[in-house]
Amino acid sequence: MGGKVGVLIGPECSGKTTLAESLHREFGIPYSEEYAREYVLNLARELVFPDVELIVKGQLKNEQRLKVDNPDADLVLMDTNLLSSLIYSEWYFGQVPKGLGELIEKQRYDRYFLCRPEFDWVPDPSRGPDTSESMFSFFQRKLESLNVPYLMIEGDSKRRVELLIKEVRRLNSVISSDRSGELNHGS
Repeated sequence: MGGKVGVLIGPECSGKTTLAESLHREFGIPYSEEYAREYVLNLARELVFPDVELIVKGQLKNEQRLKVDNPDADLVLMDTNLLSSLIYSEWYFGQVPKGLGELIEKQRYDRYFLCRPEFDWVPDPSRGPDTSESMFSFFQRKLESLNVPYLMIEGDSKRRVELLIKEVRRLNSVISSDRSGELNHGS
C-alpha cells in the first residue's frame, strides 16, 4: 500500500469511531474497526491479560486487511491500532505481551490523531469505569515518551471533523506532492 496511514487513538468515549465513520462518509476514506471492542463484546467473562495477545492478533489482522483491500487508497484510517493495545494493556494489567513493542515498530503509521474525551461517558460492556481523563493523560504521556508526533483532536463533534478534514486535505496534498516528485521521501 502506497498511501498514508492515519490512526485515531485515545481513551474510551473520545469519539474515535464516530470520527472514522464521518471521514468515511465525507471522503470515502477506508477505515478499520477497533478489534478490542468486538472481542470484549463477544466475551462471556471478564477480560484477563492473556486476552490481550488475542486482541493484538485480531487488531493486526484488521489493519492488514484494510491495507490489502485498499491498495490504491491515498489514505486509510485505523480506529485504534496496536499502540492502543499496548497502552490499554499497560493501563489495565501493568504489563504488555512479549514482543508487542517490536511488532509496533514494524508497522507504518503516518499520522496519529489523539482524541480528547469530551463527550458524556456512555457505559457499555466493553468499557471499564469512567477513567477517561486520567487515561487520556496516560495516552498523551505514552505518545510523547515514544516520540510519536500527533495532532490533538478536541472540541465538539463539528470541530473535530473540521480538524480532521483539514489534516486529511493536508495529507492528500503531501501525497500529491510525493507523486509529482516535489518532496523527497525523507521528509
